[in-house]
Amino acid sequence: GPLADCWFLGALGAVVALRGVASLLGPTRYMRSGAYVFRFFKGGEERLVAVDGRLPCSSDRLPVFARGAGDAGALWAPLAEKAYAKLHGSYANLRDGAEADALAD
Repeated sequence: GPLADCWFLGALGAVVALRGVASLLGPTRYMRSGAYVFRFFKGGEERLVAVDGRLPCSSDRLPVFARGAGDAGALWAPLAEKAYAKLHGSYANLRDGAEADALAD
């Protein structure tokens, strides 16, 4: 895709296939405020990253970056991608990474 972060999306898909979407989520108490909280690990330390539900969208109102082919209404992939971009400073910092790094995070 336009972001060149297929390495992250591949790792994300593998984690979800093995452990389910719930394994990505942080404490649900934050969700009451409208935030989505994702759990990552950097340098072996748990990092909780909160994001709002606003996503960059195209003119046809579809997420510009990650989106599920089979379930167009599923937001977990673009929200997880947004949280991972926040963890790394920006969407641009996700360009051309390594799947092994994403699996470690």
